[in-house]
Amino acid sequence: MQPFQTELQSITSQLATMADSLSTLQEALQQLQAASVTVQPSTALAPFSAFLMVELTPYFGGAGAKAIVDRLNRCNAIKDYRFFIPIYKMAGEDLDKRQLLKLVSAVHRYKFIYSKHHNTPQQYSLKSEIKYAKACSHCGALAAILYDRLVAEGLF
Repeated sequence: MQPFQTELQSITSQLATMADSLSTLQEALQQLQAASVTVQPSTALAPFSAFLMVELTPYFGGAGAKAIVDRLNRCNAIKDYRFFIPIYKMAGEDLDKRQLLKLVSAVHRYKFIYSKHHNTPQQYSLKSEIKYAKACSHCGALAAILYDRLVAEGLF
């Protein structure tokens, strides 16, 4: 009976040690959960070029989206969007893709050039073009996403 009693005491002490460990782990977990609740979520927006590449990839593929964004950035750098015209060759005869490119160009021009000016006819024209593109059955989804981004940036 003695070895059974010793073994029972050993198991009981191991269970007590495990219970202490579990309560310590539970306290640590509660502290982590409390700390994670107090962390503010990041409201920072992704860079516009990265955002645009992600949104254009389903329509033009990765290489096409990169070419579009690179050309838009170049046009913005030299402040002349006429250099964007050759990109329309990517769309070929697909009118939906041409409309998407027109929309993306309008959003880019509005964001980087005309949003800094107040009450210009070009600003109102681009704003109207972006706003009404949301009603299009083909490019409306992308237009809504781009519109929401401009609103999130406080530009619309």
